[in-house]
Amino acid sequence: MIKLLRNPFYIYVLGFTLTFLVYSFDWSEIYPHLTIEIKIFFALTFIVFIFFGFFVTRLKLINNTLSCTSTQLISSCFFLLVVLYAFEFLYEKDIPFFAKLMGRDGIGYKEFGIPLLHGILISFNSFLIAHTFTTYLSTKNKKVLRYHLLLYVPALLIINRSIIVFGLLTSLFI
Repeated sequence: MIKLLRNPFYIYVLGFTLTFLVYSFDWSEIYPHLTIEIKIFFALTFIVFIFFGFFVTRLKLINNTLSCTSTQLISSCFFLLVVLYAFEFLYEKDIPFFAKLMGRDGIGYKEFGIPLLHGILISFNSFLIAHTFTTYLSTKNKKVLRYHLLLYVPALLIINRSIIVFGLLTSLFI
């Protein structure tokens, strides 16, 4: 089973199969029933992805590669993120986590930040979470692990659960 999770084609099929399985329980009446067109579409993509997954596995196209990113580069990227998040906190004149702790409404994570910069920051933060974990597994450098854990702090401060959840799930898959 673990070998299946190394192939992105199989992850797609397993992920959507689990989604459709949960969806079939009809736990919510908010979502519409699946149309035959949607079922046919996913059935065809499952067949194609299983074929490509088998092809990729058979030819051993997915290799384990070790990350050799220097700790200094990770450190520089981390501090750049911290500085840019600090600009966003200054721009908003608030930190959502502390606003919630003090009982104020504050600004929600959907409205938080400098519009273009914020999108870039959360994307780069998510990438850096995954990359630092990969680098830690390759090097076993405790400093890199500390940076990995500290990269969750901005997501906590802006109360952005998706960065935290996706970061943890990505680390689990890695």
